[in-house]
Amino acid sequence: MTCRLLCLLLLLVALPMVTEAEEPEHFGAAFSLEYVADSHENRCELHLEVDAAAEGSAVFKCTRRNWNPASYEVSRSLSQTEIGEVRVLLQKAKLFEGQYWGADARGLDFPLVTLQVSAPTVAVLVTSFNDSFDEGTRKALLNYLDQIEKSLENPQRGQR
Repeated sequence: MTCRLLCLLLLLVALPMVTEAEEPEHFGAAFSLEYVADSHENRCELHLEVDAAAEGSAVFKCTRRNWNPASYEVSRSLSQTEIGEVRVLLQKAKLFEGQYWGADARGLDFPLVTLQVSAPTVAVLVTSFNDSFDEGTRKALLNYLDQIEKSLENPQRGQR
């Protein structure tokens, strides 16, 4: 009886410590991101890699599948400002919780747009037709990724 009471007491003391443990902060160190738009006409991919030393790179690849198939790839380093902005948006977007599903409407000539992040936990989200990306921080994240993508499509455009 005393042993049971002691075990119950230990459990009651230890349980709050387990449940109140902080969720690990994602994107605090190294992370990678893959933002892909896939349609009948083309497939474009934006890859961002940031290492533990906060050095980052961006690679944009696009393959056209229509009557005149072609591919190109452009890469550049990410600035510290860009790395910081992406990191903050990723943390605020809470990609490891909430809605992650969308819809694949390629049959209706819409692209399937996905976002995969690794930090080191992996989350894969369908952003096309996903209401959680229509406004707020998740929308701001996609807008910022589009901005980086456009700077790679045309290097003459201003970079943030």
